[in-house]
Amino acid sequence: MKKYVTLVLIMSLQDNTVPQVLYNTRDPLSQPSELYTIDAVKLYAVSDPHKCWVVKEEHGYWDESKKEFLLKAQTLKPTDPKHAVSIEQAFKDVNAQVMVRVKAGFKFQFEWYPYAPPFYHRYEIQPDGTKRQY
Repeated sequence: MKKYVTLVLIMSLQDNTVPQVLYNTRDPLSQPSELYTIDAVKLYAVSDPHKCWVVKEEHGYWDESKKEFLLKAQTLKPTDPKHAVSIEQAFKDVNAQVMVRVKAGFKFQFEWYPYAPPFYHRYEIQPDGTKRQY
């Protein structure tokens, strides 16, 4: 079953995984808010189709009223093929980078929830990696 789920997941991905967006404030929608966006992306310079993923991180300030970034900078995305890993390892690496940012205070996260308005849940990520809804 695990191999089947992994295969379906890999087949459903195009160029990147679902981004993990971390804020340093409980209510990032009320004002321009600092955030990190962390996901895994394909590195097309790699010849191995199974080990072609790297972690990408962007830092910036999001303005919800304008629905745009005020400032945005890429802070992590290796381009050397030696950093490319499998999709399974990429998910582990994304989670590890999330925990780096959680320890720096970026512990508030909105998670998409498509079944009912407001179409997201709010979480505070704890130091042990668990999520507490608020």
